[in-house]
Amino acid sequence: MMIQPTPETAATPFVLPDIAADLPRPWKSTAFAAIAGARLKVLRMDTQAYADEVHAHDEALLVVDGRMLLEVEGRAVTVDAGELYLVPAGTVHGVAAGSHGTLLVIDPQPFRPEDISYAARLL
Repeated sequence: MMIQPTPETAATPFVLPDIAADLPRPWKSTAFAAIAGARLKVLRMDTQAYADEVHAHDEALLVVDGRMLLEVEGRAVTVDAGELYLVPAGTVHGVAAGSHGTLLVIDPQPFRPEDISYAARLL
């Protein structure tokens, strides 16, 4: 089962800050839906730094609320609520201490079986 746009799921909006607040720990993203082959993941940022990482795919980072102090290839980038940052594949990026709020990650990876248990609870 994968949550995709349907009349049933469209009737109830996903409240991303509430989903993030319900997660057991910060900086652990959870996929809650998929659209056009991409996973939609949400996470709660706390004031701790998040180590550099690199992906073989592009990803989009949308700050829903709060502020993300992103570090991209050693360069500081502030991403505020309502702003979207596109991270190209192969780009080293991490998050500096002081970031906080809710982050939506649009990840062009297929929905995985381990994503299903959390997504099913939202229906």
